[in-house]
Amino acid sequence: MRASTLRHRVKLQEVVCSADTKGAGSTETWLEIAKVWASITPISALERVESNARQETITHEITMRYKSQLTSADRIVYGSRIFNIKQILNPDYRNEMLTMLVEEKI
Repeated sequence: MRASTLRHRVKLQEVVCSADTKGAGSTETWLEIAKVWASITPISALERVESNARQETITHEITMRYKSQLTSADRIVYGSRIFNIKQILNPDYRNEMLTMLVEEKI
């Protein structure tokens, strides 16, 4: 893949759980682990009505240079858009590039 196709500057985030100070439970916050260049390609969109509310799900393919610490529990942020990672693919197992199937809910 040519570097010029990686034109979106994205943030990789992981969830961090911390205990509530009053012991009532825990809170989840997202911590930025890296900023990388990536390619974002739309694949499909699905619109449905759930509980009398319109819900759109857009799936994309995101490609970036290999990051070993990335898991499907993490997410990708591009501007105000949030992409939940559904599947991570490592084609050819060369640890050069990662392709991820992600879901964006609007």
